Formats: sequence, C-alpha cells, structure tokens
Amino acid sequence: MYRSVDEADLTLYYAMHKNALTRCPHQKEEDLHMKSFLKRSAVKQLACFLLAVMITAAFVPLPAQASTQKYNYKITTLKQKKWVTAKGNTSNYNQDKDAWTDTYYLYKISVPANSFIRVDSKSKSKTIRIYKSINMKDNPYNSDSIFYLDDATLYRRVLPRGAYYILADEGTTFRWQSATTKNPTNFCRARAAKLKAGYKKWEVFNYGYEFDRWYRISLTSRKPITVTMKQMDIRWGVNFKVYNSRGYSITCNELNDTNYRTAVLSKGTYYIRVGRYAYWEYGDESYNFADRICQFWWR
Repeated sequence: MYRSVDEADLTLYYAMHKNALTRCPHQKEEDLHMKSFLKRSAVKQLACFLLAVMITAAFVPLPAQASTQKYNYKITTLKQKKWVTAKGNTSNYNQDKDAWTDTYYLYKISVPANSFIRVDSKSKSKTIRIYKSINMKDNPYNSDSIFYLDDATLYRRVLPRGAYYILADEGTTFRWQSATTKNPTNFCRARAAKLKAGYKKWEVFNYGYEFDRWYRISLTSRKPITVTMKQMDIRWGVNFKVYNSRGYSITCNELNDTNYRTAVLSKGTYYIRVGRYAYWEYGDESYNFADRICQFWWR
C-alpha cells in the first residue's frame, strides 16, 4: 500500500542532502589538487611507457635487407689437346654497395662440322659440364648443360658445329679434341657396304645424317653370327639388326651387355643394319645429343 508524499517529507529530504548539494570551499580546493595530481601521474605514466617502447625498439633488430647478388664470368678460349687445370669460382663482397659478386671461369671451345668431341680428364672425381648457351647474369648451375662428365676420365659426344662453354670443378685437369668424320652413303640395303669379319667399325651419326647404315657380310660355312656392339658416348643408344639375303630380320639373342648371337645359319650373304635407338623407338630426335657413336664388329 503506497503512502502519499506530503510537504514535510520533501522538507526532510532536502535537509538531508543539502551538504551533498552545497560543497564547502575547502572541499573544492582539495578536489582541484586531486585532479592536478591525477593529471601529472597520467603524464608521467605515458612518458614512462613511451620511454620503455623506445628502449625496447632499440634492441629489436630491424629486418635485414638482402644484399645485391651479381655474377661475373672469365672466359678463356681453349685450344684442342691442351691440358688445363680449372680454377674455382670466387666470391667478393663490396661493403659500400652491400653487394656480392661471384666470378666463374669458363673455357670456350669451337666445334667443327661433322665431328665429335672427346674430353679427357685426369680428375675422375670431378665434374665437367658443357653448355651451348649460358645466362651470364645468373648462376651457371641454373642454366641447362648439354651433358656433364662425372666419375669418368673419357667422354665422347657428337655436337653441331658452333661455340660451346666448359665449366669444370676447381682443380679439374682436362683437355678436349675433335675428330672429323665422313658421312657414309650406305643408307639402304641396295647400297650396303662390305664388312669383313673381325673388322672394328666406328659409326658416327652426325647432325643431318641420322639415317641407318647397312653392311653386307658373308658366311663361308654354316655357323651363327656374333655381333659385338659398344656404345662410345653413352651406355646404350645405337642398335642393330641382322637380315638374310631376302630382307627378313633374324633374331639375335643377348649374351651380355655388348655381345649378341643368332642361331646357326647357312653359309651365304647377310646384312647388318645399324641405327639410332631413339629414332627406331620414338621416330623423332629424342636423346638428341646422345646415342650417336658406336663401335661394332662381327665374327
């Protein structure tokens, strides 16, 4: 049940809150001092915070900017049959420009037409790379090499006529030379060249002359035909087939990696056809720089 508010109640209410509504001068002065103190404290706290941030930032390392990387090449023309020992690449730092310069040493060779090159190395554990072209503004290992000699002392390869660059590991002692070959004309069975038993025949497939080569052989008695085929630029790549006088192929069984033998055959005329494996299998120039040199004979 609610009671009505009369005039006496309002008078008592204002009397109780009079002190709160009307402050004395001393109280006002204390309030001003308190406000000033709080304001100074806030300024001091902000200054301390900013000082702490500055001190912390002084000890935090700034992100390092990458140094400039440059490449320099020293190119020496290398004559055939001349032994050289390769220099290693060097790195120099320019502190004023904050730049690194790597220097690589290349050897330039000129390969004649219709020939293959031979690279000899006295450093079997070293690597030799040959490039047709190289980006002189970049690390040479980012360019594609034609081939490389690794864990070997002798390598052969047919290359198109032109200039090439050799990059060898530091301390590699090596030389190079070329051998010019004559392109044959025995490109079909009708033009087969006669090949005597035991004669070791070198076959080189120069660029533009990738056709198969045919050889005519004669058996003077009844016996099998044994063919020895050695790849001279890579482990395999040049292939062969044996045919009878009517042009039918004869199966050869593999004895090992280099020797193959037919069944016993009657005496008479037979043919050996030598060609590039990549062309036979794929009909194009796959493995373009490989499978171009072989040595073979029959008995």
